[in-house]
Amino acid sequence: MKLSPRFIAYMNGMKFRSLFSLAVFASCLCFVSNLQAQRTLAFKFIAGGENKLSVNTTTKIAMKYMGQDVETTMQMESGISQYIDSVNTEGMAAITQKITRLKLSAAGGPLGIKLAFDSTAADSQDNPLSDVLQPIVGAEFGLSLSRQGEISDFKAPADLLLTLAKQPGSRAFGQMFSEAGFRNMVSQGSLKFPEKALNVGDQWKDQVVLTAGEFGETTV
Repeated sequence: MKLSPRFIAYMNGMKFRSLFSLAVFASCLCFVSNLQAQRTLAFKFIAGGENKLSVNTTTKIAMKYMGQDVETTMQMESGISQYIDSVNTEGMAAITQKITRLKLSAAGGPLGIKLAFDSTAADSQDNPLSDVLQPIVGAEFGLSLSRQGEISDFKAPADLLLTLAKQPGSRAFGQMFSEAGFRNMVSQGSLKFPEKALNVGDQWKDQVVLTAGEFGETTV
């Protein structure tokens, strides 16, 4: 059987259109698959709920002092409870946050000093750092937290800030225990999600600048 040139051309056209349709269909499947793989991460707050957190940080600061390289290492461990007072229509939560325990150690610096404090220790009241750090334990801070983890309307207790400002030892920590410093500490211990949708394997980062008086400034 001999096929006419017109029939052959028609069949070739059908084959091309079939391949093109298959390619478009495959592309659509990939697009749908990508849409299904993407997720937007967000917190879901429930009024009356309570979260208990443990935050551990290690900060190493390198500096020059009288021509010498000097390093300071500061470790802080804190227990935090968060009570969700209310949640608005946009999913933002009004939160009361309390520091339930605090442990700090610092070593190095220009003088090579070592400092340590543990609020759970039996002799914590006799510690030289007690006047500065003990009032922080049990203090309640107010803040708002968005579904992405963005902090706003942060407020530290006025009486706590006044008490700390009167303590001579607090000068060694600079702005660390000011209202801005406490806000930075809360941000450091919070998880902040990106607003864009993510695929499996995507990464993101967030930075917090901490000012620690004689220990310098660091970006976390």
